[in-house]
Amino acid sequence: MKTHYLLPVLALIIGLSSFAQRSPEAINSVESITNELRQWDAIRGPWLAQSVAALSKNEAIPGRTFPENFTPHQMMRKVPIDSRNRLLAMSHQNPMNDRVLNQLANMVRSVECQPVRGRSYGDPHLVSYDGARYSFQTVGEFVMTKSMDGQIEVQTRQKPQKQDFSLNTAIAMNVSGDRVCIYASDYPDSDYSTPVRVNGQSLRMTGKTYFLNNGGTIRKISNNYTVHWPTGESVNTEIKRSGNMDFLNIGVSIIPCSRIGYDGLMGNANGSEFDDYRGSRVARRIPNDPFGDQGYGSKERQAYLARQFADQYRIIQLNSLFDYRPGTSTETYTDRSFPRVFHDMNDLNQRTLNRARRNCEEQGISARDIQGCIYDNAYLNIAPTNEPLFTEPTDGVELRPVVKPMVNDNQGTRPFTSKPAHERTEAEQKKELPNKPKPATIKPVDEGVVDPINQREEVKEVPVVKPTPRPPSPKPKPTPRPRPVRLKPTPVPKPRPVVTPPPSRPSAPRQNQSPKPVSKPPTSKRGRG
Repeated sequence: MKTHYLLPVLALIIGLSSFAQRSPEAINSVESITNELRQWDAIRGPWLAQSVAALSKNEAIPGRTFPENFTPHQMMRKVPIDSRNRLLAMSHQNPMNDRVLNQLANMVRSVECQPVRGRSYGDPHLVSYDGARYSFQTVGEFVMTKSMDGQIEVQTRQKPQKQDFSLNTAIAMNVSGDRVCIYASDYPDSDYSTPVRVNGQSLRMTGKTYFLNNGGTIRKISNNYTVHWPTGESVNTEIKRSGNMDFLNIGVSIIPCSRIGYDGLMGNANGSEFDDYRGSRVARRIPNDPFGDQGYGSKERQAYLARQFADQYRIIQLNSLFDYRPGTSTETYTDRSFPRVFHDMNDLNQRTLNRARRNCEEQGISARDIQGCIYDNAYLNIAPTNEPLFTEPTDGVELRPVVKPMVNDNQGTRPFTSKPAHERTEAEQKKELPNKPKPATIKPVDEGVVDPINQREEVKEVPVVKPTPRPPSPKPKPTPRPRPVRLKPTPVPKPRPVVTPPPSRPSAPRQNQSPKPVSKPPTSKRGRG
């Protein structure tokens, strides 16, 4: 019997909680934001207002109904400044501490806020948000940066390449509730065709932009992947190669005006570089350090960073964002005894040092990053690496009027439909295709045939035969004029001269040889007398 009484009570509590979530103040705030943004754009404005409301509740944003591949923050950048000022004034009138108005105020302020950036590159070297630089020779998985509200977190995995050097081989991110991982090596499954995993599933990007459920995007250009948060933050990853191992150069861009605070290897983003190591005496600038705040000349400093400082930001399995093969965990990639030996610039000979410095200067490496570049190039022959280039997708984009809403999702842009692509029938897909005028066909008229049973005249159906279009007659080509044929004269053989042999002469008698007697003809006896 108690169960029958508890069920109505639970239903009443759930109903009251849902009503409280949709209080009149919240409903009015969404309607007011929608009305203001609709005056700017009838299609994009309502989508942006609904996206702000969804982000305030950690829910998935609505589908895009316009051709641009923008996040809510990027779309807010295209709103005119007068409209943004009215929205900001609206958010200040918030006596009930409405979450939607708080989210709206953060988004409007983030558009005018200057971002700050940090990075981790090479073997690896870290640059904090406030400009502090240090070498972080460790092996394991660490929190690179994390916002206090939990909407932003970036974790990195460092793997040894040699006994004394390590590289970034993977990165994992919480993008407003979507888990995005990029692996340069040590893939968590047998799919080696793509380095990207979204919520544990392989992602093969067929286009340049992929939409995340909660408003973020992933953009790909060659081997570079840029992840954009719906609130304006971004992470740039570049896949590089050193020896026989692929690694990552990572750049992080945050907007400090819209968050309470940050923590992690990238520092706290408060404008001071001297407290990015939690105020440690050893971690600060050491007078005996020949490279000052560069952090590559002091082995004592490197030992502190690889031991005490690293353990403060090592992750545990409970808060890991990475994917793992069966039987592996974050402890599989952890080695607290690394590195065995610390190296500094004094261990390099002058010839190697000069060669590395020349290579870095030829690539235009800045003066503050030159020591890290020399270190990488001299020890691991890593090519000089410049700062990552963060591009704003909205720059140079002109918003054209959208007459009718359309569907713009990970399957492309198409006319609007209420069903996703995999649920649409073949007939519905044909309706979404643009209507093309059909050519008119003429049906030949046939004589009526009398039906002997019904005694009526009916028309015999004749299949329509479309006339075969005749190919256009080719234009006659001009007949070339015949060229006169020159006949070569047949050579007449010259008569050969007849050579008459000379008459033969009697040969002279040889010496000491008497001439032969000439015989006389016989005389007849009858002739005498």
